[in-house]
Amino acid sequence: MRVLLIEIKELLAGKNVRMIRKLAGYFEPADIAEIWHEFTLDEQLLLLKSVETKFAADIFDFLKENQMVGLLEILPVEQKIAILNEMSPDDRPDLFSILPPDQTAKLIPLLDENEQIRARELLAYKGNTAGGLMTTEFISVTEEAKISDALRVLRERAKDIDFIHSIYVVDNLNRLKAIVALKDLLINDPRRKLETIMTTSFTSVSLDMDQEDVARTFEKYDEASLPVLDKLGRIKGIITVDDVIDVIKDEATEDIHHFGAAAVTEDYLAANPVNVAQKRVIWLIVCVLAGFISASILEYYSFLLSSIVTLSFFIPIVMHTSGSAGTQAATVLCEDLPPAK
Repeated sequence: MRVLLIEIKELLAGKNVRMIRKLAGYFEPADIAEIWHEFTLDEQLLLLKSVETKFAADIFDFLKENQMVGLLEILPVEQKIAILNEMSPDDRPDLFSILPPDQTAKLIPLLDENEQIRARELLAYKGNTAGGLMTTEFISVTEEAKISDALRVLRERAKDIDFIHSIYVVDNLNRLKAIVALKDLLINDPRRKLETIMTTSFTSVSLDMDQEDVARTFEKYDEASLPVLDKLGRIKGIITVDDVIDVIKDEATEDIHHFGAAAVTEDYLAANPVNVAQKRVIWLIVCVLAGFISASILEYYSFLLSSIVTLSFFIPIVMHTSGSAGTQAATVLCEDLPPAK
C-alpha cells in the first residue's frame, strides 16, 4: 500500500488526471480508502474528481464516518450530487443517519426522484433492523413469466444492480411466492416457464427483525442473500452477505468494548473527550472503590502483613485502576489506529 500511496501522490502533485484514473483502476476502492487519511484535502478532491463517478462513490462507501462527513462539507455541489446518486441504496441511509437532521434534509433533494423515494423509505426503518440493512435493488418477475422473460429483465436491469444472486417471483400484489437461483435461470431452456425451476421453499426475514438475528439467520442457512418481507408477505428488499459481515464486525466490536468496560462506539481519536470520559468514568470509579475495599481488608488484617510496608495497602488500588484504564484504552484504540505501513 505504501507503493500505491507514493505513486498516487506523485500523480496528484503533477495533476495528471488521465494517469491517476488509470492507476486507480488497478486497485479496489477499499485499498484507496485504507490510505485516505494520508492525502491532503486538495489531494482528496482531485482524486475523486479524476476517477469515474462510480469508483468515487465506492471509495466514499469505504471511508470512515468522520471522513465522509468531512468530505461532504467541502465537495463541490455537482460532485456531491453525482456521488450521492451513485451510492448503493443501502449505504446511503447509513450516511444520512449520522448527519444532523437539517443536513440530511438538504441532501435528499439533491438525489434523483427515484433515489429520493428509496432514501426516504429506507430512512423510515431503524438502522439496527432488517429494514435498515436491506437494499431495494433486486429483480422480480411475475409467476406467469417464462425463463426468457426473466433473462430479458435481467439483461435490462443488471447494469444498475451490484449484487445478483437470485430472481424473485411475485404475484400481482408483490407477495413473494418463490425464488429462482441465477444458475438455474442460465442453464435451463428459455422456453420453459419459471414455475418449472423455481423454489417455493425459501428463507426470509421480516422488516423489524434485529440485525443480530439477521446475522444468525445467514449463518444458520448459509445464504448469500435473503429477501425482506413485510407483514403481508410482500418483498420490500433484500439483504446481502456483505452487509451481514459489517453487522458481525460491529456487534463483535461492541462486545469487545463492553468486555473492556469501555462502551465507546464512535471513532475514539475523533470523539469528544467529554463523551468518552462520561462513558468510562463510572467503571473507573467502581474499580477505585473496589480497590479501597481491598485495601481496607488488607489493613484490617495488617497483623498478618507486619513484615510488609504500609504502602502495600494501596497496591490493589493502583493495580485495579491502572489495569482497567489500560484495558479500556487498548480496546478502543486498537480498532481506530491506522494500519502499520
